[in-house]
Amino acid sequence: MGTHKLRILSDFRAVSALAVFVAVGAFAQDGLLGHWPLDEAGGRVASGGGPSAVEASLHGTSWHGRKGKGALGFDGRAFVEFGDPDDGRFDLGARGDFAVSLWVCIANAPPDQFTLLGKGDRGANPKLLLKVLKDGRLLFRISAEGKTVDVNGRTSIADGKWHHVVAQADRDKETILFLDGRREGIAASTAGIAFANASSLVLGKSHQDGAGARRFLVGFLDDLRLYARCLRPPEVVVLASGVVDRPAVKPIEGRAAPSSGVRSSPRVFARPYETAPVAARWEMVTNGQGEMCGEVTPTSAIVQSRLTWGKAFIDGDLPGCPGTARFELSRDVVLAAPRLSPWLPARAEGDFIVKHRFTGLEPGTRYYYRVRFGLAQTPTKVGQRCTFRTLPGGKGKERVRIAVVTGMNYHRFYNGKVSMRAQGEDRELGYPALASMLALGPDYMVGTGDNVYYDTGFPARTQAGMRAKWHEQFCQPRFIDLLANVATYWEKDDHDYRYNDADTTGSRPPSHELGIATFLEQVPVVGPGTKAALTYRTYRMTRDLQVWFVEGRDFRSPNRAPVGAEKTLWGSAQMAWLKRTLLASDATFKLLVNPTPIVGPDRSSKIDNHANPRGFMHEGRAFIEWLVDHDFLKRGFYLVCGDRHWQYQSIDPSGVEEFSCGAFVDANAIVGTFPGHPKSNDPDGRITQPYHPRTASGGFLMVTSDPETEAAPPTLNISFYDEKGVLLHQVLKTGDQLK
Repeated sequence: MGTHKLRILSDFRAVSALAVFVAVGAFAQDGLLGHWPLDEAGGRVASGGGPSAVEASLHGTSWHGRKGKGALGFDGRAFVEFGDPDDGRFDLGARGDFAVSLWVCIANAPPDQFTLLGKGDRGANPKLLLKVLKDGRLLFRISAEGKTVDVNGRTSIADGKWHHVVAQADRDKETILFLDGRREGIAASTAGIAFANASSLVLGKSHQDGAGARRFLVGFLDDLRLYARCLRPPEVVVLASGVVDRPAVKPIEGRAAPSSGVRSSPRVFARPYETAPVAARWEMVTNGQGEMCGEVTPTSAIVQSRLTWGKAFIDGDLPGCPGTARFELSRDVVLAAPRLSPWLPARAEGDFIVKHRFTGLEPGTRYYYRVRFGLAQTPTKVGQRCTFRTLPGGKGKERVRIAVVTGMNYHRFYNGKVSMRAQGEDRELGYPALASMLALGPDYMVGTGDNVYYDTGFPARTQAGMRAKWHEQFCQPRFIDLLANVATYWEKDDHDYRYNDADTTGSRPPSHELGIATFLEQVPVVGPGTKAALTYRTYRMTRDLQVWFVEGRDFRSPNRAPVGAEKTLWGSAQMAWLKRTLLASDATFKLLVNPTPIVGPDRSSKIDNHANPRGFMHEGRAFIEWLVDHDFLKRGFYLVCGDRHWQYQSIDPSGVEEFSCGAFVDANAIVGTFPGHPKSNDPDGRITQPYHPRTASGGFLMVTSDPETEAAPPTLNISFYDEKGVLLHQVLKTGDQLK
């Protein structure tokens, strides 16, 4: 298990940004050096932000509670390390007042001592310690230059309840310890004691070497605040009133640390399912990411689930559970007399994912399915009822609605700019656009790429890290609800393949091969057991609509290859297939869904897509010319793209139209590049944009194809929505316009 990074908001030059975390009055920002709410309850990063953000490393800690109401667990071998910032904000000098505020919960008194917070505890070096003694009382110690000031508590806190602790030093007057809003102990001032050292600030252990000397914590910590001043008693009372905001926690079973202070095993904390009896383990197994259906055709569909140990994150991931599962499918809403898949093994090598392709289905038909699962074939549990509709196909005269999305940036949603971070129920439920989209009743959703971001927050460079990015995304309650009701099609782009603007070359992890394999594993694009597959494909949705999904990463030339006819993003085989199938189609409307833009405009400095002059524009322009030469402007052809973080409708000088769905999340949206910008691929402003908002907004596209009626021709409605489901712009295409 690796070390996980925790980005911490501690920019004392911009403490006004901390208001988003503070519900106890303006005083809580005055003199604040740093605030660590520790409320992510499973997020890969926590409360990051600020131009001088400190990074802290989580070593074996476990998340408890839920988003917005979480805490960190320490099992006797875990700790958190904040480092020693260059600006010395944690060193305090010889005269600086300071205060530490945090919440503590321990069930049992330590055999020796528990360290809550420490800095500089090595030999005679300056040190600051806040710890619990073996009788459960607190001790606050400041020591340097041969001087030591101790403040001893009077009350045991080893009762399994949450307690609020403030330890502070008025350098000219006194050193005080508060417990639950009341003065717990007082000692002399620390005037003249210069507290400065190069040791890291740590939670959960001391720095001191020697057998048993690190004094690891067994318990929970929450809501750490550091101040460059002393708190007044009324302020302490207000902070202590937050006991109702602490999560309910169960005692942690502590494990002895190695005498050297170095872990003897990669597993650094006890996971409940590893030690639980069989009956209890059966209670823990569940389908924590829900189910999803993908790659629906008129006669087939792939269904997928993942077995997990509960629904709570442990050390930054939702652990998978070995077991078995099968799917039940029926046209009956109560799943009477269902078709059954074989029993499918959930194994570690497949990330405990089970998937099955049902064939022989009826076109344009509503089906219901659920997963039955367990540690073995008996006893079992059942998942929620899910549903999908098969494609009507080339003879179908039905309405279909397709939502198109990109840019689902988990890190920016939860931990980006303070003003943009998820708040309230959004932190617990996930992206609001998921609920907005579901309310509009799409039949299908297309993820055009950047479905997760391997390279933001805590970068994923291994398969375990890459998998965790998908886990944290798909366990959002709103995602579970959407995927239970809407079938999917998936493409990948750079961020859910390797990293920003990645191509097939280079040794930087993750590798090209791992990027492909993880994508095929995590979403239902290919059937079970398929190791290699062509991910460009086309589906005849109805008589009036055909959709093409293309692959933009697997076959491309190196981004920095010389510009010219030989440089390709799609590869020769895919290009030949695309042209052949387009020419063969007699659908009224034809949509090419592309992970990246062709028309744009986009920044001229980029070299990653078909709109970039130093990238793949040569191929993009050649394709547009081919479309014009073969009369596709009169054959209902339109481009839809992801990748760009802004919405637009663009009309190329040739007449080819492109619709960008924009980033799914407000926090990931930007205003973008306009025609005529000197640093764009369209400096002369030849591209026309009927729609391109002047303010950044997340959201999605909704494409609705309606059949011909006695009163009206077939229509294609392309609508732009923001993440709250507000209609921003729509374009209506009619079949009679093409004649």
